[in-house]
Amino acid sequence: MSGRLLVLALAVAGTGCAYYNGLYNANRLAREATRAEREGRTGEARSLWSQAAVKAESVASRHRKSKYWDDALLLRGRALARTGSCNQAVEPLTVAADSSTDTRLGIEARLLRGECHLQLREPESTLVAVGPVLTLGEAAEQSRAHLLRGQALLRLGRDAEALEGLADTYDQAAPDPEAAIRLRGLAESGSDLVGYFGKLIPQKGVDLLLTGAARAERRPATLVVGFGRHREWLTALALALREGDVEGLRWLTEAGGLTQEAVGSPAGKADVVFTGRLDHRYAPGALAAMDVLVVPSVLDEAFGMVAAEGAAAGALPLVARHSGLAEVAAALEASIGRPGALSFEPGSDAVRGIAEGVDRLLSLPAPERSEMREAIRACVVAEWSWRRTAERLLEAAGA
Repeated sequence: MSGRLLVLALAVAGTGCAYYNGLYNANRLAREATRAEREGRTGEARSLWSQAAVKAESVASRHRKSKYWDDALLLRGRALARTGSCNQAVEPLTVAADSSTDTRLGIEARLLRGECHLQLREPESTLVAVGPVLTLGEAAEQSRAHLLRGQALLRLGRDAEALEGLADTYDQAAPDPEAAIRLRGLAESGSDLVGYFGKLIPQKGVDLLLTGAARAERRPATLVVGFGRHREWLTALALALREGDVEGLRWLTEAGGLTQEAVGSPAGKADVVFTGRLDHRYAPGALAAMDVLVVPSVLDEAFGMVAAEGAAAGALPLVARHSGLAEVAAALEASIGRPGALSFEPGSDAVRGIAEGVDRLLSLPAPERSEMREAIRACVVAEWSWRRTAERLLEAAGA
């Protein structure tokens, strides 16, 4: 009996060794294939992926009851996908996604399956594959899933949904990874610079600024600092304005509710730069770099805080003449003795008012602009600094 048990133990051990050796070799081939891709050796990479797929398939077919069976299925699916054999990759990826108890493995299988369905021109299946990842995945996984979802929606002709979904593919609370490079490029260009600072939502009227800047004769560069789910629409608007894409502009106004004034605007040659969110360590520097800070809000504002902050940093504010914004504009204009110089009428003529206001301020001689900056900065410090605000609160309280 003991001899038989020993033979059985050796047989089981041999099976385990064969399994682990097979999976090890398959993973080794996958690593070598990835390295070859990274180094531009595409032909060699394809060959290595093919070998990895064969090894993984052998392991998966012979060891179905192993706890690493799903790993072999995932590796086979990935390897087949990398060789362009998505029609064969879908099945093992589907089984891995549905059977695995490892959440991360199942999610990776779903993402790879979604990519394959796109290659196979099956966008509806992509939506099904990545759907659970949108809520169950970690941040990077959700980002990949949202991007695949957006690509699938585009294939289905659901452009507006795809555009809105792009807001979920990156971290809204952080600056864009290339923000510093873009800002450096603006600084080196020496162009006139108009800008916006705040939330990117429809009520803030940033589309009015982009269209007005495109119509301005001075053709300034535009810097947009902020975050919000409306950003993708604004980015699309900036691109369409730059290219003079009339059909694209018409679609954006109809599907996204952007200003009708954009249609028929001349193609703009100046840059529009988005940075994403900049916190208070960097915001003053961005504001100080602007020649003109536009506050185009179509929503009633209790107080024009951004206009005051921009003026304190050294930018000339150009604000919509309504609600609390009008009060700030009137005070700043009084400080330089130029009624209407720093504001424009809201409503149907807002785009024209922005374009004319930008041209008016940028056309001033540099020394005159410098004097205006100093005067309005002094006004802000005298009227709305934290010290002055605290003094007024104490006065109101009778202290």
